[in-house]
Amino acid sequence: MGNEKKEVETTPEAVQESEPEKQEETTEKKTVNSEQPQTVSETEQAVQPATQLNEADKTEQSVSKPQPDIPEESEKPIPTETEETTSEAEIDFDIDYWISFAKDYAQSVGLQLDSEAVYCWDNPIRAGAHCKYLERDIHSRLNRYKADEEITAVWIWAEEVSDGIYDIYIGYA
Repeated sequence: MGNEKKEVETTPEAVQESEPEKQEETTEKKTVNSEQPQTVSETEQAVQPATQLNEADKTEQSVSKPQPDIPEESEKPIPTETEETTSEAEIDFDIDYWISFAKDYAQSVGLQLDSEAVYCWDNPIRAGAHCKYLERDIHSRLNRYKADEEITAVWIWAEEVSDGIYDIYIGYA
């Protein structure tokens, strides 16, 4: 086959649909090489990608995109271990409050406080700012002691294990 050239008339689709009378005015003539397959005109190609992008935008909106890890304003960077953070932990957690809490609860369930009841105890209850269930653990232990008919008195104290971490002992008699 030789390099024959033919003239092909093309009309953009948008014009055909909306204004059929003006079809002759907008008709374009393109020269096409007969050896190459005929393709859509450049103006139609420009319209198609724009339409495809709009459709892609619609699907991307329904699918969540992974976002980079950007800390929110409410998030604070984790401080390094310093004297300042140690003192904050001690301020945030008041062991004396929990000792008083346990003594008050013991009396409220009918147990007596006796400073001589220090010779028998179960495992200590770990206490610190990190403890979420301290109140529940104290209630549970004292309720168990109240349910035991042989235990009538308790004494409650704490020993520091490390900075801001304590073991609460509940001695019984």
